[in-house]
Amino acid sequence: MTISNVNNLVTLPPVQDSSSTPAGEARGIRVSSNDRGGNTYSIYGPSDPRAGSHKIQGFQTGKDLIDFSDTLKHMGLNSFTLQTLGPDAIKKPGDTLLNWVPEDNTTYIHVHNRPPLSITAEGEVRNGDIVGSGWT
Repeated sequence: MTISNVNNLVTLPPVQDSSSTPAGEARGIRVSSNDRGGNTYSIYGPSDPRAGSHKIQGFQTGKDLIDFSDTLKHMGLNSFTLQTLGPDAIKKPGDTLLNWVPEDNTTYIHVHNRPPLSITAEGEVRNGDIVGSGWT
């Protein structure tokens, strides 16, 4: 396996095996190569409020992917609902805001749940870069 273009990846605490870890305890990111010539960042569990959001640096849209399939399982959800009306529309578990701020070249992803999931990615993340979310 070759992992390409990982500039810096920050996540706290360390990734744990999601198959044996209680849903509220597994948190982190696993990185693997993908068939688009980039990396797949598999997100495990909700964000740790003490550590802040999961962080991905050097994300390349069209090449890299973010995989939420294990996160859905850990959060007890079947799918995320992409809300395009802004933060005020985020009300139900699974409601998701995907917000790219071009001035900062940063994408913020927030999934409403208890506990919530928050990801900060350096670079633009588009809908097509997200897999395993069951978008509705």
